[in-house]
Amino acid sequence: MNLSINFFFFSYSLNSNLNKGGLMKGLFYLSSLFLFSISLAGATSTDEPAKLTPPKNVHFTTQVVKSIDPLASGGGPEKGTAVLGKRSHTVLDSLDLPYSTNNGSNWNGRYIYLIHNSPSDSASVIIFDPEDGSEVDYWKLPFLGYCMGITSVNDALYVSNWTDGTIRKVSSITHSLIATYSAPGGIYARGLTSDGEYLYIGAAGDADSIYKADTLINVVDSWYIGSFSNWVMDLAYAKRDSTIWLTDDLTNQIMKVDLTGPTAILLDAFTPPGEPASNVVEGISFDGSDLWFNTHYGTRIYRIDGEYSLSR
Repeated sequence: MNLSINFFFFSYSLNSNLNKGGLMKGLFYLSSLFLFSISLAGATSTDEPAKLTPPKNVHFTTQVVKSIDPLASGGGPEKGTAVLGKRSHTVLDSLDLPYSTNNGSNWNGRYIYLIHNSPSDSASVIIFDPEDGSEVDYWKLPFLGYCMGITSVNDALYVSNWTDGTIRKVSSITHSLIATYSAPGGIYARGLTSDGEYLYIGAAGDADSIYKADTLINVVDSWYIGSFSNWVMDLAYAKRDSTIWLTDDLTNQIMKVDLTGPTAILLDAFTPPGEPASNVVEGISFDGSDLWFNTHYGTRIYRIDGEYSLSR
C-alpha cells in the first residue's frame, strides 16, 4: 500500500482560491488539508504474464512545470487559442526504464507499451508495469524498420513504421503481423493513439497534421496543427474530455489540443521534465487520470498530473 499526503496540491489550491476571493472555495480547500489520499496497488490476476525483472526504483517528487501561453510567446490568434490559460502540472513520480532509445507509448488499461528501437535490429515492444516499475514482457516486432508510435484497438496493436511510411497491425497475443497499410503523411507519420474505435495519427514534416482513421486506416477527418506544433512525435487520447495530448520535438513541449471542431485548438502547452532539449521529447500516454511521458535518450518515465483526478 502506497500512502501519499497531498499537502502541496491543496496548499496551492487554497492559495489560488483565496486570491480569487472565493471564501467558500477557500474553506473547502482548507478542510481538504486534513484529508489523506490513499492509493492501493491493484492485485495482479493470475493470467497476467510473469515479470522478467525485479521492481525498479521509484522516485517521488513535487516538481511543478508551468504551462506556456502560446499567445504570450510571440504567437498571434492563428497559433490557436489557449482557452484554459496558464496552469501548473505536478510531476507525481518517475520510474526507471530498462532501456534508452524509446519512442512512442500506449496505455492498455493496465500496462504501458513502449516502442524500443535498436540500431542493429528490428524494433521491440516493452510491456512496462507502472505500479512497481518492472518489465513484464519484451518481444521483437515481426518486421524490420525504425518504429515510432504504438496504440491498440481490442487485441490488435498498430505501429507506425518510419522506414517505409506504413502502419503495421500486429496481434498483441501471438505477436504476428496481421496487415500493412500506407500511413497518412507517409514517412512523416509519427505518434498513434486511439479512442477505442478510431485511430489518431500524428504526422510531422510537410503534413503537420493529425489524421482520424478507421482500423483499416481509411482517413475520415484531419486537422492541420502546423500553426503551433512544428514536429509532432506522439499522441495520447484523453477520453475524459475528448482531447489529444501530444509531444512536439522542436518546441520540446507537451501540448493539449481540442479536435472537436473543424480547426485544431491549442488548449495548453508546457515543458516536461527529463531534460527534453537534449534527450528529445518522445512518448506520451494517458491512464485515465495522469500522463506518462518519456524522452528518447533518457531512461526514466514520468507520471504527470493531467488535472483530471478528483481525489488530489
